[in-house]
Amino acid sequence: MRKVAFSSAVLIIALSFVRVTFALMVHASQPALDLASRDVTTQPNVIASIFVRSNPPAGQPPTASIGGSSQQTLTRPALLSGVAMTAEQLHGSSLSAELPNAPPNSVDITGRTTGYNDVSYEFIATVRPKSTTRPVTFTWQVSDLGSFTRIVADSLYDTRTFTWATPGNKIITVVADNGEKTVDDVQVITIQPQPLDDVAIDGTQAGTINTAYNFSAIASPPNAYKPITYTWSPAPNSGQGPVVTYTWTTTGIKVFSVVATNAANNAVTGTHVVAIDFSPKKVYLPSVLRDACFGLTLFPIENDDNDGSYVVRWCAAGAEYYILEETVFGSISPTVVYSDSDTYAPLSDRGPTRYFYRVKSIGSSDGNRQSNEESVDVLWELEPNNYIDGPNAPDESNGPLLSDLWYYGKPGDLWDCFRFFATSAGRITVDLENHTGQQIHLALFFQIENPDPIQDTTPPYHIEHFGAAGRYYACIYSENGDPDAPYRLKANFP
Repeated sequence: MRKVAFSSAVLIIALSFVRVTFALMVHASQPALDLASRDVTTQPNVIASIFVRSNPPAGQPPTASIGGSSQQTLTRPALLSGVAMTAEQLHGSSLSAELPNAPPNSVDITGRTTGYNDVSYEFIATVRPKSTTRPVTFTWQVSDLGSFTRIVADSLYDTRTFTWATPGNKIITVVADNGEKTVDDVQVITIQPQPLDDVAIDGTQAGTINTAYNFSAIASPPNAYKPITYTWSPAPNSGQGPVVTYTWTTTGIKVFSVVATNAANNAVTGTHVVAIDFSPKKVYLPSVLRDACFGLTLFPIENDDNDGSYVVRWCAAGAEYYILEETVFGSISPTVVYSDSDTYAPLSDRGPTRYFYRVKSIGSSDGNRQSNEESVDVLWELEPNNYIDGPNAPDESNGPLLSDLWYYGKPGDLWDCFRFFATSAGRITVDLENHTGQQIHLALFFQIENPDPIQDTTPPYHIEHFGAAGRYYACIYSENGDPDAPYRLKANFP
């Protein structure tokens, strides 16, 4: 604390840690220096740079006249502690004092408690109270990453972003020190393996017999946890892992696939088609039939029940082979779900989401072609959907759901779980209606299974949350539900 300096006729200042008491003797011809109830800078003929408020003892008025002097009790300025407080009256009276530095009471870390490897997460350390003297030195100690220090003079918080490459419990410790006192806080974030979203096969789509061709499996997202295991079917002629070689000794359409898995316990599949020395026969149809098909045309998909079983149909002006590709909402690469000579494909066991289809012809009378795209919504749950992404079980959740659509299920077991992906931060709501079970819990998890979901256990079941971008799980727990009385669930999200 700096010394106190005074000049004027009679000036008495008592300085304590909590309050400052000013006693100023003034003449009748001099206006008193009023510090009781206004910003000092508003005083006539006064130059000052501090905001001071009065804080008289209980039961006393802000200003008391004692023996012809004006005595005023003042609190330390809330935001300018440790800064010199000065005021000067042009009649010649002046005073100056410095308030003592204010120590911090606490520092708190805010940020995520769960996450994935190779994803950046922000953490904020905030010192309290607001009257804490600056600058403040923040020292972070972070598992796997080391120590980080920053001196902050213009605020009482420090923001850091951390990224971990490996799963596990990561301990974050921050120590805040302003020279008067040291405070600290600890937070733990559990990092899980980043699951796979998709895998695609890159390579030729046409070739000749007895020739070796290399194919590569490309897994996404790029930060999916490593190692990734690739299983090719049928087995390649050589190679393993993400790059293999196939050689065919017969002509025709060759279809093969790869399944990619990692420590997140989820599996994704990619399929590829290669035409080997394929020389289709020319099929010439009457022009009226060719014109009726308008080339290769995929018809609108009929699914009046909105369940997971339907037939995809198309029309073509003569081709020997068709490949039907299916892309799930939110995916980046298609999967071959049919490859044969018929012009329809019965499909079943599709869970609730939106599916996109496109058919390709090989060996048509006017060359290989690709159809228009059609989509279909499946709104009914597909069992099993008991578990979500977590340490004890693979992800069985249904989805991904689309925003603002009602989906349906039957409460025939204890758990039904659905997933959706918010592309940006924003307001998220989940509603559950018509559920006949008992002990119902509607729970919303972010990214992975964790012990602290957002829940609603009383009807009408409604969850409202402002959350970050990422994968969410909406799960329903119930007992003794009527399997013949379907419930409905809807999520709204950005």
